[in-house]
Amino acid sequence: MPPELTAAMEATAAAVFNAATTTLLPQGLSPSPQVFVFDRLGGDRLVGQVTCRPYRRGQDAAVAIAELGRIAAGVVGTDLLVFWEEFNLRTSLYGSSEQHPKALVILQATLQSHFLTWFPFESDVLSWRANGLPDDVRIRRGAPTDTVEGAQLSEPIYRLLGLWRAGIVAYDFDECRRIVTSAVKDGYDVSFVTQSHD
Repeated sequence: MPPELTAAMEATAAAVFNAATTTLLPQGLSPSPQVFVFDRLGGDRLVGQVTCRPYRRGQDAAVAIAELGRIAAGVVGTDLLVFWEEFNLRTSLYGSSEQHPKALVILQATLQSHFLTWFPFESDVLSWRANGLPDDVRIRRGAPTDTVEGAQLSEPIYRLLGLWRAGIVAYDFDECRRIVTSAVKDGYDVSFVTQSHD
């Protein structure tokens, strides 16, 4: 995991990683790109989550993924965790290829920097459904890579971070509300975490 994760970030990253490796990947499914928004200034808490809308391969995928950053700015927080599956991301952006690596990826981002960690895996299809899709998939996890500060990213992920940072700097409450409302209409799943008050 990235070296500077707070307790809330660590718990969120572990839960998302566990869901992907125990539920989605064994069914032949890939997690959609997701962004988790955190607020260090508000007591290290998860503020909200944005899951990418459905998209077509190519330019539509690039636009949809980058737009996660603008929506995350509308949710408002000091840090992001961005989560995706690398094989699925590259296929969505560049088309099919057996050369695309398989890995769950966690990107931690602040307003100044980012940290990238890969969790590679291999998969074997054990059975198929009648419609030709995988039914049961065996997942073999490899060792995670070292966390790299300032690692190279695909262009839509760079744009995601740029849109988030620009939106935070130019914060406007009414604009944030409009962005989130519009995102939901466009098919993004946006959820806020309600804090309990004891």
